[in-house]
Amino acid sequence: MSHDLYATRLYWQNGRGIAKLHGKAVPIDKAPDIGVPAVIELDYIPEIGVANLQTRFERRRDMTPDEVMACDKLLVEVVK
Repeated sequence: MSHDLYATRLYWQNGRGIAKLHGKAVPIDKAPDIGVPAVIELDYIPEIGVANLQTRFERRRDMTPDEVMACDKLLVEVVK
């Protein structure tokens, strides 16, 4: 999915990512710290209800409500 399609997105894959809030995007160079160890993939797009992640220790899964709240908090902190 193109990052341009959504106003808000937190994305991480293959050692790179983006934090985007209200249309303002900031590239990120380390895995988002949302309280989950060893994140290797993360995709959070609240506009369409996408909220999933994968760690080195488990398969891709939906985020918990606490992880979603951590993504929202991180977006506010990173995208200033």
